Amino acid sequence: MHINPDHFLQTENGRIINAELNRLAWQRAHLALSEALLATPKPSRLYLLIGAQGAGKSTWAKSMLLIEPSAVIFDAILVQRCERESLIQIAKKHELDVVAIFLLLRWKTVWHVINCALMMRWFLKRPLGTSLKHFSLHA
Repeated sequence: MHINPDHFLQTENGRIINAELNRLAWQRAHLALSEALLATPKPSRLYLLIGAQGAGKSTWAKSMLLIEPSAVIFDAILVQRCERESLIQIAKKHELDVVAIFLLLRWKTVWHVINCALMMRWFLKRPLGTSLKHFSLHA
């Protein structure tokens, strides 16, 4: 089971975020965790995925569920101790081991994205009608 508060922010028009919807998404994610722990016959453990957006948490979760289908994975940034503590307490009620996984962004990738954004910003500031012999961004 893969639980992510962001999944509860999805609408027909994409992900909508504001303070109230975010609070409700977290409540729903906590409820989904409690329900998953009750519904899963014998969950192996609870994984708490901690890291910035784009660090690979969701990719890690999908891969882990192929290896360990009975795992329950809570996928969120979780940088604040209070966010993790409430999840740990839920797991303790179900006598479940908790494993925290920290995923870090590769700074080379982050730097590449920043460089591309700066290049695009510079390019868009050029006067209309000017051209470059070669301009490309590689993502």
